[in-house]
Amino acid sequence: MDNFSFDVLNTAAYPSFGERVKQASGKGIDVSAGWIHILTLFEDDATEHEQWGGDALMSQDMATQLASSDADLFFVHFDNVDHTGHASGFAEDNPEYVAAMATVDQQVGPLLRAIESRATRDDENWLVIATTDHGGDGANGHGAKNEACQRIWLLLARDEGALTPLDGASQMDVYPSVLQHLGIERDASWTLDGTARVK
Repeated sequence: MDNFSFDVLNTAAYPSFGERVKQASGKGIDVSAGWIHILTLFEDDATEHEQWGGDALMSQDMATQLASSDADLFFVHFDNVDHTGHASGFAEDNPEYVAAMATVDQQVGPLLRAIESRATRDDENWLVIATTDHGGDGANGHGAKNEACQRIWLLLARDEGALTPLDGASQMDVYPSVLQHLGIERDASWTLDGTARVK
């Protein structure tokens, strides 16, 4: 990442949503990450399972966790689309970038099938969230401060309960949406950015 260090994270004042869930339920988050530094976003005591490696391994690892773990929260990070964009350009006419997106789309499939295979599936209410960290304007960096580079997509799918319109949504909405879905009351003193997108 450009001029960024995870050493600046102030998790004492601003715990991760994994830590908030652990405090509320006693259950840690299961994390599979395609970039090892992603693991540092979650406090050590917030995680029950950690794995990192290539995207294919992350798909296999998280599918295993989703099929059998009793965790309330799962986080998987796929890295190759971002890696490819930084190597050859974030552009819809870049065949390598498009191919990387097609591959990760196939790697998400086993995760959804693993959820459906759970022995307790009929009694569960799942919220699935997917997003990306930044857009692009054809260059291979994080880009300028313009709409093409700053616009991201955000997907939410839920078994039961309404979702709010996503106009103006951002990654900041993930944290409060997770808390809302799990029934964890959001304290104003946490000074969270973002809007809960579930009702």
